[in-house]
Amino acid sequence: MKAGNDCTRHPDIPSDLRRHTIGSLNNQAINFVITNPATGKQVAGPLCPGVTYSLAVKFDSLGSGHHLLTSTYGSFPDRNVCLGSSNACKNRACPEDEGASAAYSLTMPCTLPGGAAANGADNVIRASWGDGVMVNSNKVTYKFGGGDCKPCGAPPGAPPGSPSPSPSPRPASSGRLIVRASNNMPVKDSSITITVRLVGYTASLSDDSIDATLTTLNIPANATAALACSPRTFSLSLDDSGRQFVADTPITCRATAAGRARVRVALKTSPVLANTTAVVSVKLPM
Repeated sequence: MKAGNDCTRHPDIPSDLRRHTIGSLNNQAINFVITNPATGKQVAGPLCPGVTYSLAVKFDSLGSGHHLLTSTYGSFPDRNVCLGSSNACKNRACPEDEGASAAYSLTMPCTLPGGAAANGADNVIRASWGDGVMVNSNKVTYKFGGGDCKPCGAPPGAPPGSPSPSPSPRPASSGRLIVRASNNMPVKDSSITITVRLVGYTASLSDDSIDATLTTLNIPANATAALACSPRTFSLSLDDSGRQFVADTPITCRATAAGRARVRVALKTSPVLANTTAVVSVKLPM
């Protein structure tokens, strides 16, 4: 399942799909629940500027599968944003894990293009689900902003129209984790090399290394193990250029059985780096 570069684009037409076929674009088995953590209440609308909401997506009778989630406005945490998306696509989430439900935080922006005049604009939240054969989708629409919303950053309990406090500076923390396989289609009993790099990490570190953990996931989960990787724990160290962190030891994976698998790397950083997970798919010929 794939889609174009538009940040709200979903696979809607046959040319968007590879092995899938288009199912229902209004499948009520995909449903959404949005709550405001500050009140614990489900939101009927609108979505207010600067507020972070809890968004649950359930696929009910469809069962376990992969999904793509978008919101016209707002942003998801970096760890959920689609790998390879540009910085402009923080409103686009596509986790690698399969599941029958998912939960996210969605933070609405303080302003839209057009400022206050944009209040009342439609914000469409949409999910597409695929199981390797069929793609289904559904959506829900909320208004953005309006008279019932407090100004962005207003303290809890403040009435609509209350002035917002001055924002406090936040420490910078960014970076992009890149995981690559030397061969994405190895033959059985052959070995591949995994390279891991962290680029653009701007947060201050107490030392020059970051602990990392590697795991492998079979597709489907109950399949015969397809990859055996070593080492599974290692560190990323700042290279001589001082611009990126690289794995300080070679990582080798041996193809043990025909099938499909993913290699996942998670980082332990201080302060916590939001985007700590990257995935590469490795296909083994049957």
